[in-house]
Amino acid sequence: KDGKNIVKRFGRFYYSEYPSNKDCMDQAIECRNKALEEIKENRVVFTVLTVDDCFQASKDLLLDSIKTKKKHNFTYNRLIPKELRNTDITKVTTEQVKQTLNKYAKDHSHNAVKNAKTVWHQIFQTAAMKEIPVIDRTTLFKLPKSKFVPEKRDLRCTHEDIHDFLPYLLKYGAGYNKSIQRVKCLWYGIQIMEYEGLRPQETFALHRADIDLKTMTIRIIHSVGS
Repeated sequence: KDGKNIVKRFGRFYYSEYPSNKDCMDQAIECRNKALEEIKENRVVFTVLTVDDCFQASKDLLLDSIKTKKKHNFTYNRLIPKELRNTDITKVTTEQVKQTLNKYAKDHSHNAVKNAKTVWHQIFQTAAMKEIPVIDRTTLFKLPKSKFVPEKRDLRCTHEDIHDFLPYLLKYGAGYNKSIQRVKCLWYGIQIMEYEGLRPQETFALHRADIDLKTMTIRIIHSVGS
C-alpha cells in the first residue's frame, strides 16, 4: 500500500533517467521517506495538476516581466505538444522533456533552445511551489546542441547609409549642451573612419593635437582598448 502511494505521489523511478544507479536510488529513498512521513501524519493529499496547469500558474507565481511572459508563452505553444500539456506533471518523464527539446533544436538557435529549457524548468518549479514534490527533469540531461544555422546579418554600411544617418545624429543631440558635444565628437569620428579608413580603436583615441588642418594630416599614435 505504501509503495502504491509513493508511485502515485512521486511517479516511478527509472535508472536510465539518472546519471548513475546510485543517484536514482538516493532520489527514490528520499521520496519514499517523505511519503511515509506524510502517510504516518495523515497529510497525504493527491493534488493533480497538468503540465498546462503548472505553466499557467507560473505566470502569477514567478512574477516575470510582461515581455518575458509573452516570450515564454510563445515558446510554450511551439515546444510542448497538446497531448503532453494535459499530462499529470508527476507522470512526465525525462525522455519526454528531452524529446521536446531535441525537436525544438532542429529549427531554433542555441539561445532559443536554452530559453525553451527554462520554460520546462519553471513548470517543474511551479509544481514544487504548489506542494507537489516532483523531480525537475531538466537537471538530468545536458542542453541539446542546435542543428539550426542562423543566417549572418549583413553588417556592411554604404556611403549613402552613413550620410542618411548623420543628420539624424545631430538632430538627436540638439537642445542639450552635454549631448550635443558628445554627438559632434561621434559625428566627426564617423566621417574620419569613412574617409580616412581608420579603425574605431584609432579614431576614438585621437586628440585635437593629433589633427593638423594646415597640413591636412592625422597623427595616429594611440589605440583604445574598448
